[in-house]
Amino acid sequence: MTATTTPNVNTVFTKDQEEMLDYIADYTANAFAEYFDEPEDEERLLDELSDLGIENKEQFEDRYQGHFDGWHPCADFAEQLMVDCCDYISTDHPLYNFIDWQDVWDCLVRFDYDTINDNFFFANA
Repeated sequence: MTATTTPNVNTVFTKDQEEMLDYIADYTANAFAEYFDEPEDEERLLDELSDLGIENKEQFEDRYQGHFDGWHPCADFAEQLMVDCCDYISTDHPLYNFIDWQDVWDCLVRFDYDTINDNFFFANA
């Protein structure tokens, strides 16, 4: 019995895809590192970005809003967004600690943003 080997399949990316992957690797430091273990992971990332309508570096730059880890990344994103964008929300206000940031995400913010893995955030197109 002879052993057969499967030839290595090299994925060919378009110029726009290569440029976007290079930009993501440089710009986001380790945030997307989990996607770069294997070539098929890069394909998966490109597919997920394509599903969001992100096909090139410029679209990624325009829409990428950040990465949040932890137990409640959507709540953390909503909190950071509101603190950064809204002058009337102050972290030193006595009621600040009583805001349910997951509710803010669920009721207000999630409609304006897309996510990958619920922790990479992109503004809707």
